[in-house]
Amino acid sequence: MDKVWININQDLKPASYGRINSNKCCCGDRTYRVRVSPTDEEVVRKTLKLINDKIIEYKTEFAGKDMQDYLGMVLLWFATQQAGGSSLPAISEMNGQLEKLEGLLDKALGEMRVMN
Repeated sequence: MDKVWININQDLKPASYGRINSNKCCCGDRTYRVRVSPTDEEVVRKTLKLINDKIIEYKTEFAGKDMQDYLGMVLLWFATQQAGGSSLPAISEMNGQLEKLEGLLDKALGEMRVMN
Protein backbone atom coordinates (compact mmCIF):
# COMPACT_ATOMS: atom_id res chain seq x y z
CA MET A 1 0.00 0.00 0.00
CA ASP A 2 1.42 3.37 -0.98
CA LYS A 3 1.63 6.24 1.44
CA VAL A 4 -1.28 8.64 1.18
CA TRP A 5 -0.75 12.12 2.55
CA ILE A 6 -3.91 13.83 3.76
CA ASN A 7 -3.70 17.39 4.99
CA ILE A 8 -6.72 18.50 6.99
CA ASN A 9 -7.32 22.25 7.29
CA GLN A 10 -3.80 23.17 6.21
CA ASP A 11 -2.74 25.48 3.42
CA LEU A 12 -0.87 23.60 0.72
CA LYS A 13 1.43 25.21 -1.78
CA PRO A 14 0.39 23.95 -5.23
CA ALA A 15 3.90 24.47 -6.63
CA SER A 16 5.38 21.94 -4.22
CA TYR A 17 2.50 19.45 -4.14
CA GLY A 18 1.19 19.59 -7.70
CA ARG A 19 -2.56 19.53 -8.25
CA ILE A 20 -4.51 19.06 -5.02
CA ASN A 21 -8.27 18.50 -4.84
CA SER A 22 -10.30 19.74 -1.91
CA ASN A 23 -13.01 17.31 -0.81
CA LYS A 24 -15.52 17.03 1.98
CA CYS A 25 -15.22 13.67 3.71
CA CYS A 26 -17.63 12.23 6.23
CA CYS A 27 -16.18 10.04 8.96
CA GLY A 28 -18.59 8.94 11.65
CA ASP A 29 -20.93 11.83 12.26
CA ARG A 30 -18.48 14.58 11.29
CA THR A 31 -17.50 16.19 8.02
CA TYR A 32 -13.93 17.21 7.28
CA ARG A 33 -12.43 19.25 4.46
CA VAL A 34 -9.57 17.19 3.09
CA ARG A 35 -7.02 18.10 0.47
CA VAL A 36 -5.66 15.11 -1.37
CA SER A 37 -3.87 14.53 -4.68
CA PRO A 38 -6.06 13.17 -7.50
CA THR A 39 -4.07 9.93 -7.60
CA ASP A 40 -4.90 9.23 -3.95
CA GLU A 41 -8.59 10.20 -4.05
CA GLU A 42 -9.86 6.69 -4.72
CA VAL A 43 -7.82 5.23 -1.85
CA VAL A 44 -9.19 7.88 0.52
CA ARG A 45 -12.77 7.26 -0.61
CA LYS A 46 -12.47 3.49 -0.21
CA THR A 47 -10.86 3.88 3.22
CA LEU A 48 -13.60 6.24 4.40
CA LYS A 49 -16.27 3.85 3.11
CA LEU A 50 -14.63 0.97 4.94
CA ILE A 51 -14.42 2.99 8.17
CA ASN A 52 -18.03 4.19 7.94
CA ASP A 53 -19.29 0.67 7.16
CA LYS A 54 -17.40 -0.67 10.17
CA ILE A 55 -18.91 2.06 12.38
CA ILE A 56 -22.40 1.01 11.26
CA GLU A 57 -21.52 -2.64 11.95
CA TYR A 58 -20.32 -1.81 15.46
CA LYS A 59 -23.38 0.37 16.10
CA THR A 60 -25.67 -2.59 15.42
CA GLU A 61 -23.47 -5.04 17.34
CA PHE A 62 -22.75 -2.87 20.40
CA ALA A 63 -25.78 -0.65 20.91
CA GLY A 64 -25.73 2.14 23.49
CA LYS A 65 -22.20 3.42 22.91
CA ASP A 66 -21.40 6.93 21.74
CA MET A 67 -19.64 7.88 18.50
CA GLN A 68 -16.27 8.26 20.22
CA ASP A 69 -16.48 4.62 21.39
CA TYR A 70 -17.32 3.45 17.87
CA LEU A 71 -14.49 5.49 16.35
CA GLY A 72 -12.08 4.06 18.93
CA MET A 73 -13.14 0.50 18.15
CA VAL A 74 -12.86 1.08 14.41
CA LEU A 75 -9.47 2.74 14.81
CA LEU A 76 -8.19 -0.24 16.78
CA TRP A 77 -9.65 -2.67 14.23
CA PHE A 78 -8.20 -0.71 11.30
CA ALA A 79 -4.73 -0.48 12.86
CA THR A 80 -4.58 -4.20 13.62
CA GLN A 81 -5.85 -5.05 10.12
CA GLN A 82 -3.08 -2.95 8.60
CA ALA A 83 -0.39 -4.41 10.84
CA GLY A 84 -1.55 -8.00 10.50
CA GLY A 85 -2.63 -8.08 6.88
CA SER A 86 -0.46 -6.27 4.39
CA SER A 87 2.00 -4.74 6.85
CA LEU A 88 2.36 -1.04 7.35
CA PRO A 89 4.27 0.77 4.61
CA ALA A 90 6.93 2.05 7.01
CA ILE A 91 7.56 -1.45 8.36
CA SER A 92 7.83 -3.04 4.92
CA GLU A 93 10.15 -0.24 3.76
CA MET A 94 12.30 -0.75 6.85
CA ASN A 95 12.38 -4.52 6.23
CA GLY A 96 13.60 -3.90 2.69
CA GLN A 97 16.35 -1.63 3.93
CA LEU A 98 17.38 -4.14 6.58
CA GLU A 99 17.53 -6.92 3.99
CA LYS A 100 19.80 -4.79 1.79
CA LEU A 101 22.02 -4.04 4.78
CA GLU A 102 22.15 -7.74 5.65
CA GLY A 103 23.17 -8.54 2.08
CA LEU A 104 25.98 -5.99 2.22
CA LEU A 105 27.20 -7.40 5.53
CA ASP A 106 27.11 -10.97 4.18
CA LYS A 107 29.08 -9.88 1.12
CA ALA A 108 31.68 -8.05 3.24
CA LEU A 109 32.04 -11.01 5.62
CA GLY A 110 32.39 -13.39 2.67
CA GLU A 111 35.16 -11.24 1.21
CA MET A 112 36.93 -11.16 4.58
CA ARG A 113 36.81 -14.96 4.81
CA VAL A 114 38.32 -15.30 1.34
CA MET A 115 41.17 -12.96 2.32
CA ASN A 116 42.00 -14.96 5.45
